[in-house]
Amino acid sequence: MMESFKEQAERFGANIETDEAIEIRKGSDYWHIFSSKNEYIARAVIIATGSAFSKLGVNGETELTGRGVSYCAVCDGAFFKDKKAAALSVDNYLG
Repeated sequence: MMESFKEQAERFGANIETDEAIEIRKGSDYWHIFSSKNEYIARAVIIATGSAFSKLGVNGETELTGRGVSYCAVCDGAFFKDKKAAALSVDNYLG
């Protein structure tokens, strides 16, 4: 799916660079992104840091992931609109 996103962005004129940013500065009209080898100038910056969720390890968790067990309220909240739901903080659960 990400390849499709990349191809679509390129069709609309995006120049996609993959590098490790060490500093980002906002200029008056553009962003200045510095790596150890390059400086990039852009009107917009997408920061893709990835994410990882913590599983609880409780019975049924793996089998029910995507069938009622969710890890992202922002991403999956719409699936549970007008339904009773519980949110569990891993930190509180593990004590």
